[in-house]
Amino acid sequence: MNDLYPSPQSKQNGFTLIELLVTMAISSVLLLTLSAVVVQTTDSYAVSQHAVNHLSQARAFFQIIESDFSIRLPDTPLILRSSPPGAAQSSDRIAFVRVIPNDEQNSESPGDLATICYYVAYAEEADQRVVPKLYRKILNPAETQNCIEAGENAEFPEVDPTLDEPVIDFVLSFRATLMYLNPETGNDEPWDETIKTPSSHIELIIRTVDESLSRRLTDEEAWNRLTIAPKKNDLQMIRTVSHRISIEK
Repeated sequence: MNDLYPSPQSKQNGFTLIELLVTMAISSVLLLTLSAVVVQTTDSYAVSQHAVNHLSQARAFFQIIESDFSIRLPDTPLILRSSPPGAAQSSDRIAFVRVIPNDEQNSESPGDLATICYYVAYAEEADQRVVPKLYRKILNPAETQNCIEAGENAEFPEVDPTLDEPVIDFVLSFRATLMYLNPETGNDEPWDETIKTPSSHIELIIRTVDESLSRRLTDEEAWNRLTIAPKKNDLQMIRTVSHRISIEK
């Protein structure tokens, strides 16, 4: 008879429905918190990795242009051109004459001088997106001789992104500024033809964006908007690196 009527102590064995609901709620909160931490950690790692990749690409480019500039022929044209105001792609272009090492000389185009050009232009990708890239162009000795003969009147060479070598993708802007040491202030300042003190170095500044951001930029207008007025969320995806190259007269 006693087995038909459980004692109060036997009723307390196991979890009640309320206890189960409370446990599930606490577990859900813990899982959501853990998930948020994992997502935040993953995003932070991705941002850091993109920054490292960008820095590696920028350093590789600076090594290339500095290597080119280290064998620049003195007293030859150094052409620096800026994009006109309002241009969709606001970047500088630089060209200079350098010696061709013996192992790079070509019997089909004899000569020991070449003109190296760096510029930014848009290129259409396979998915029809438009992407600005930094290109490197090399003029042969005959074309270089024409550039030398033009002297100060030398124009920036004609370029063709379909033929020239792309160096860096997703380039928001590229700046190459002649600088000099102002003897009055002791500071480095931009140089121009009105300044009697000769220029001492070139300051290079390159700004690129992460590939994830570039996927949302499908045409030149979108890239131009990002250059002029980037959104707050986009700023952390824009990388800026600078470098200086000494000029030997």
